[in-house]
Amino acid sequence: MAKGIVTLPQTLTQADWSMTINAIHAMMIACGWVQTADTGQVNLASILANTAYYEIWTPGDALQATSPFFLRIDYRGEITHSWAYPTFTIGTSTNGAGTIYGGATSTPCPLAAQIGTVATTGALYDCWYFGDTSSVTLLLWRNGQVAQTLLLSVERSRNASGAYTGDYFTQTSFVGGYYWSWNTAALGFIQQSVFSSALAYGAAPQTCLIPAIPIWGPSSGFFANNLAISPAYPFIGKIDYPALNLAFAFVGDVTEGGVAKMNLYGVDHTYLFTKVFSAVTQMPGKLLATGIRWE
Repeated sequence: MAKGIVTLPQTLTQADWSMTINAIHAMMIACGWVQTADTGQVNLASILANTAYYEIWTPGDALQATSPFFLRIDYRGEITHSWAYPTFTIGTSTNGAGTIYGGATSTPCPLAAQIGTVATTGALYDCWYFGDTSSVTLLLWRNGQVAQTLLLSVERSRNASGAYTGDYFTQTSFVGGYYWSWNTAALGFIQQSVFSSALAYGAAPQTCLIPAIPIWGPSSGFFANNLAISPAYPFIGKIDYPALNLAFAFVGDVTEGGVAKMNLYGVDHTYLFTKVFSAVTQMPGKLLATGIRWE
């Protein structure tokens, strides 16, 4: 496992864009992911301003031999305001030249109207990452403008004991300022799963994120000196065993940049929380802070 906090710019100028792409590349390597030999991928030594690039990665775990998955990271942005916006796409194969097959739709980018302001060249913002050979989570530009904060996370399925399985991969994303639909349980959060080619089920429907914090109760999860924290549950036609990459708590119960623990699968897991973007329930005033695994 690997984790870290780095400060990165978010503009598409040559120096800033090169710094961001090289840093994300280093995060993936640190987490144990393996870059494919697909042609056309970015040359890290010659990155140009306002130019789109991509990389394709595979999990570095033993399950990749029998249940292969591929992650395409598109380094793209909104040129008018010079805002960088990487996206994730997961699938079960590639054509060797960058095209993903058997996969989910790409995580969304905000519209220019949702961005509104020009990015500041050279300004640096906190970027958090955590991952292992079967999962990776990037929380980019945490303390930038909320409409430019970005969460990208992928994780293999788990069994009743919490061990990784090869059944499917789930990608979860948050794009600041992006509202998926009136009936979602979270502002800007989108979750989608892709099944293993061995199962031949294809991609699960795109859906909202499913935390288990009760939204009809009080606005605090404290009870008898214990804090209520919920994982995210993959929705694959049923609510499956919870993922470990993300956690949620009421915004008033955690501090910005603070940590809290959740016992899941019989083990205490630590999460680093932010309230910069909050999951918004359909009940007024019920906001959830977002935590990424941090251990």
